[in-house]
Amino acid sequence: MTARLVLILALALSALGGCASLAPELSGNASSAVQSAALLEDIRVARAYASLAAVRSGAASLLERGRIKVEDAVRVQATADAVRQGLDAARAALRAGREGSYQTTIGAALQLLAGLETFIQEKSK
Repeated sequence: MTARLVLILALALSALGGCASLAPELSGNASSAVQSAALLEDIRVARAYASLAAVRSGAASLLERGRIKVEDAVRVQATADAVRQGLDAARAALRAGREGSYQTTIGAALQLLAGLETFIQEKSK
């Protein structure tokens, strides 16, 4: 129980740190608002990377338990590779300030990722 409490406190402190990093947006400084928007998009990409890792792990677990076939696992991993490439390209476009390219690329990558997540969830039931 103590370890759980420590984990909860660590997550709470991390969240507070994230809130503090967004504080410049409240100051009314236009460049700070742009930086905060970019930070939020960077967080969006980071979350997608985390979800992708969970999909890969989930597929491996399902394969080990015999819930999916090898062919399914290979397809999941190949699609996950495509998602990873899309996320990498989106992150590069974001950092280069190419908003249109970023939005198109992240949208496609997130759509593929959502399909993978749905597949894993369905097979996990």
